[in-house]
Amino acid sequence: MHTAEYFIEHLDLQPHVEGGYYRASYLSNDTFDEKRALWTSIYFLLKTGESLSLPSLNC
Repeated sequence: MHTAEYFIEHLDLQPHVEGGYYRASYLSNDTFDEKRALWTSIYFLLKTGESLSLPSLNC
């Protein structure tokens, strides 16, 4: 079995500001607001014991 460090290195994952590691694997050519891709796919990894700090949404 591979370790988290193996995937971080081999997939070139970068630290995410809210926790974990990520890398975009696909960015669509279609745009949302002429600046951002309409949709993306990412690799995302949390190591054992890590947590993700997502902002809360007030709707």
